[in-house]
Amino acid sequence: MKVKRALVWFVFLTSILSSTAYAQQSGKGTTAVPGKFDSYVFSLSWQPAFCETKPDKKECISQTADRYDANNLVLHGLWPNKKGDTRHVYGFCNVKNSIRKLDNASTWCKMPAPGLTDDTKNNLSTVMPGYASCLERHEWYKHGTCSNLEANEYFSTASSLVAKVAETNFGKYISANVGNTVNSDDLISAFEKDFGPGSRDYVNLYCQDKQGASMLLEVRMYLTKSLPSEGELKSLLVRPDSSEQGTCPQKILIDPVHNATGLKNTSTTDTSSSKPNSAQISLPAPLLEKGHPVDWWFVFKFNAATSPGCGGTAQRNCLFGGAVQDYKGQYSQQFVYASSENPALQQGTGCVGDTLKDPVGATFDEIYNGSFNYVIWNDQFYGDPAIQGCGDSCGSPWGHSKGLVAWNDTGEGYVMQVSTPSWPASGSASTPRADGNTLGCIHDNDVKVSQHFFALKLSKDDIKKVIQALQNASVVTDPTNKQIVHNGGPSDVQELVKQLGIKSSVATQMVTTLSSGVKLISKPSELHVPPWQMVSATLDGTPLRAATWWANPKIETTSTTTKIDCWSNSLGAPGPVQIATSGQWNGKVFSLKGGPQLDSNHAKIGVSTNTSQPYAIFGDLNQQGALSGNCASSQNGRGGLFYVLNNKPLFDGLTNLIKGETATATP
Repeated sequence: MKVKRALVWFVFLTSILSSTAYAQQSGKGTTAVPGKFDSYVFSLSWQPAFCETKPDKKECISQTADRYDANNLVLHGLWPNKKGDTRHVYGFCNVKNSIRKLDNASTWCKMPAPGLTDDTKNNLSTVMPGYASCLERHEWYKHGTCSNLEANEYFSTASSLVAKVAETNFGKYISANVGNTVNSDDLISAFEKDFGPGSRDYVNLYCQDKQGASMLLEVRMYLTKSLPSEGELKSLLVRPDSSEQGTCPQKILIDPVHNATGLKNTSTTDTSSSKPNSAQISLPAPLLEKGHPVDWWFVFKFNAATSPGCGGTAQRNCLFGGAVQDYKGQYSQQFVYASSENPALQQGTGCVGDTLKDPVGATFDEIYNGSFNYVIWNDQFYGDPAIQGCGDSCGSPWGHSKGLVAWNDTGEGYVMQVSTPSWPASGSASTPRADGNTLGCIHDNDVKVSQHFFALKLSKDDIKKVIQALQNASVVTDPTNKQIVHNGGPSDVQELVKQLGIKSSVATQMVTTLSSGVKLISKPSELHVPPWQMVSATLDGTPLRAATWWANPKIETTSTTTKIDCWSNSLGAPGPVQIATSGQWNGKVFSLKGGPQLDSNHAKIGVSTNTSQPYAIFGDLNQQGALSGNCASSQNGRGGLFYVLNNKPLFDGLTNLIKGETATATP
């Protein structure tokens, strides 16, 4: 097994696609056939870590430090699996739709109980603590029905496999190190003592972050289709699909038992404490890579014409679901980035958004595979999720804005602005999007043209300001849809979230300064003015250079003498605004015009042209609309947000990045 920090698609318990059989996924609409599989995935949980993420589960509330599941790997499932089915959706063989619906709603205890003997039930209650939440019913109907075994044999076989693992050096090594941080190489060496040299390729380890540490959460082994009740476990191992990889880094925490309030279960613990648990108070933050927080970062993804494919020999990996798309070779996930740690632009490596070693992938992962509160908004969800009154996209007067904000139970977190249509469209692995949720792995080719991403750490007051700015901009979201909104934390934050997803009638921009010193500007849809001229006016007439999806209806470059009839008395006078039509990086020149071509730009970034005011600006809105005439045209009639950083090294990098040709000025 190769322990890698690059996260592949990983869902624990509730994220199994319970309503779709493997054959249905292929579009045939038929029921999966029992016995038509190639091998088993044997999934084992480390229950203390699981209970960190699901403290309200019955089995977690009752867990004690001396119970079997506090000191041994326990049964998650035994999954018949087809080769190439890395999402493990083959299942529900000859299962009624009524039962599937109950499973899809996670109402497992309402599903019929499989016929098990008392001995099997007793064994399961020990080796499968989820039995208290009727996990065995989900596992039987989703997986067991395809095994060609009757229920009692299926679960007794799985239980015996758990017992065999407990007796191995691997199982004993984990049990002996509860509460310790271990080296992954030592853990895998223990596995190879039992299963032989090279057997590391037959097991994957999955971890989840906990305040900078990576907790062991799940172990998966891959077993032969034939599972004799007797014999060595070693003889049953098979090699998994090469696309399946673990997520654990070099250092792995074997988490000890915590009770329902997240406090260690010892005789001296004050369990009456009202403090939130560690999962709640850990801080979601912008990450350069997994476990590497910063105050902010910026990413510019290149277009497919000048920088096709990924950096080096890297291949795309559908980290958050979906399938690698061909796009006829027309995609790019090469990128440059800067951060609060090093604000100078530098070349990134790999495929942006597809790894835990790039800022976009690592930062999104802590939300998608975590337990934080979040709001996602995007005016181009392409019908998943469906937004009332919209088709594939939501037009004016909805905001032209895309991104997510995430926070913990004390209200601290971050905002991530994106320019990518159709991504993200789900904030949690427990509510997966049908089309997937990974850059380069969804049907819409949002990685064909240039894009930008910006993430910023936020205090509780900042979170409230950002949510108010989103409401002012009429961003597209739905507080009732758990796929894109998980509302929690402080009550005042929750109340603000409930006001989102409503078109605002306000015609006044919102301008505020966040705790980081970053200026936040929110343009409402009813403020019918050209967007980047509005930004210039807000910055006291600072002259700007902007690179956006510059396409019809084009707003040309404006000078100090350009007449702008589409204006508001609430704004000051704008300075000149240049339209950048080309940029450059490492000797490569690329287009910054909008359009469907490979050499097009969908990022919305800008800089001041006055070096005494070194502003770097990241926005939602294109330079499209009108200076006069139909003042509600295009982006004039849309809402959006702009983040303004006064940072000289970042300013220098962006200035050079979008340095090139300029559109002709309007008289």
